[in-house]
Amino acid sequence: MGEITDNNLQNTIIYFTGYPGVGKLTTAKALCEITGATLVDNHLINNPVLSVVRGSSIVKTADETWNRIRAIRDIVYDTIRNVAPKTASFVLTNFLTDDPSNQRIFNQVQCLAKDREARFVPVILTCNEEENFRRVTSPDRAANMKIANPARLEQVMQSSKLLLIEHPNLLELDNTRLSAEQSATAVYRHIEHL
Repeated sequence: MGEITDNNLQNTIIYFTGYPGVGKLTTAKALCEITGATLVDNHLINNPVLSVVRGSSIVKTADETWNRIRAIRDIVYDTIRNVAPKTASFVLTNFLTDDPSNQRIFNQVQCLAKDREARFVPVILTCNEEENFRRVTSPDRAANMKIANPARLEQVMQSSKLLLIEHPNLLELDNTRLSAEQSATAVYRHIEHL
């Protein structure tokens, strides 16, 4: 895939959400490859802290852990807001559930786009459950501290609904039968038509 040479993606923030293993990071990487946007995966933000507390009692460290992750997120978003070139575009990824803390994270990204006067494009990726369970077993997921067990994913899906997103630029994309490159191209074409 080559880089797209027009300027349709200048100062754009694309925010991929969806269940673990649905293909957010893979599609985001493909989109960055064709557009030159910068990838800000949620594990870029989470893993510096999660790698340090790995093996700790999550009950004892949950609040301290997420407070530190929140601080990293704030620094990254502040850098996008105040340091990054105004023409730069960013592709963010996250699994957002339908709860107040995740709604705040979504609102934070939406405000970030507004502060940059950037186009904001939320994208909900989905795929059928059988394919999702297959994808979640990818060997690199466990190494990146992601859910890599179909039984664990099933628990998450049963206990957590995806955040309901209402936005005029929203794209809901079922990528069950699409490659990452095809999904990325579909997202880019959606942005072209906005």
